[in-house]
Parts: sequence; structure tokens; C-alpha cells
Amino acid sequence: MKPVLHFLPMPSYPVLQQLQWEEALLRVSDKNFCIINHKATPAVVLGVASKPVDFLCMETLRQRPIPVIQRFSGGGTVVVGQGTLFVTFIFNKTEAPFKDTPRDMLQWTGKIYSQVFSGAPFSVCENDYVLGNKKCAGNAQYITRHRMLHHTSLLWDFSESQMAYLRYPPKTPKYRRGRSHTDFLCCIKDYLPSPQSFFDSLCAILAEEFLFSFVELDSLAELKSQPHRASTKRVNLV
Repeated sequence: MKPVLHFLPMPSYPVLQQLQWEEALLRVSDKNFCIINHKATPAVVLGVASKPVDFLCMETLRQRPIPVIQRFSGGGTVVVGQGTLFVTFIFNKTEAPFKDTPRDMLQWTGKIYSQVFSGAPFSVCENDYVLGNKKCAGNAQYITRHRMLHHTSLLWDFSESQMAYLRYPPKTPKYRRGRSHTDFLCCIKDYLPSPQSFFDSLCAILAEEFLFSFVELDSLAELKSQPHRASTKRVNLV
């Protein structure tokens, strides 16, 4: 029998609240989830161990303030907003379609997304998702004793002004080859007709492997209120 995958849409949800929900569902629930979001308000999201001074342009933040969030997972720093597509998978280890390592999670999601981008030059390069030789999405993972999470932010569209919030990072993948943010990144909108088409294709592909159960946030409120480790937070840079 196919495992059940609970599909949870969170349209236009602020990324801070989305990440707080993800952390709660990872730590408290025993269900498998696929969470999607689009059209979130602008924010900068740091990995759990990232120092703002190493990754953020403080002058840009002073001139054009937006929320800075430190998530519970590792990975790099991203600027998110209206043009970002979010996809998060949370699995019990006993029901996951991959082994409990970050690499296996990345390879499995890469196979899923390669079907969504059928006909486009999509691949996994080092720890990134790329179209051709340009990055189109970032990802991070979190593994507990019994559960695993993999979340992705995909660049439907972005502007040069968004990237001004980011410094050139202290550590980069080899394939970046010193390129600036705008030269290193690409837009998914150049390969797919609409964000909805991306989500529709993703759901159709997942439905071949899982039994879908659609859920709403209101039905999960009791879970989120249960005591759990909650490390996702907004960072005060003052």
C-alpha cells in the first residue's frame, strides 16, 4: 500500500510562520507532509548556524528594512518574497522513499523536480538544484531520531535589488566560479508557464507514489500548541 502524504497548502503565508509550523509538525506530529507556499512577504532567511554579519549587507538592511529570520535547519542564506515557491517534505523514517541522509533526500527530491522540469536542463549540482549551470533553488534538511525534513525555496522570479541584501558568501560551491548573485541565479519562470503549473505537476507526480490527504492549518492547531523545541526566530539586528 502507498504511504499517505498529507498535502498542506499555505498560500501567501509569512515565511516565519511557515517555518514555525514546519518545526512543530516535524517534532510533534507522526504524519508525512508536503507543504507548499507562494507569494510570501519579503524576508531574509539564515541557516541555524549562520551569522548575519557574514552573509548580509547591513547597509541595505538599514536603508530598506525587511525581516531577518533564523530557521531551525542548516544550509545557506536566502532572500524570499513574492517570487519564491516553497516546498517542504516531512517524513517518518519508516515511510520515507529515501535513506535518512541529506544526500539521499537531495537525490530523491531532485528526481521529483526533474520530472516537473521535464525537457529543461534541470539537475542536482553539488548541493544545489540548477537549470543549465545556474542555481534555481536552495534547500536544507533536518533529521531527528524518527523523522526527516527537506525544504526548498525555488526562484520563480527575483530582482537585482533583492540580491543586494546578500553579501558574497564566505563559502561557495565550486560551480559558482566567482559569479555574482545575479549571474549565478536563474528564474524558473523562463522554463514553466506559471507557478500553478509547477505545483500542479508536482502534485501529479507525487500522487503516483503516495496517497494524498488534503489538510488545512486549522485542523492542526492542537498539534502546534503542544510543547516542542521551537528554535525558528526573528533576528533583531539593532
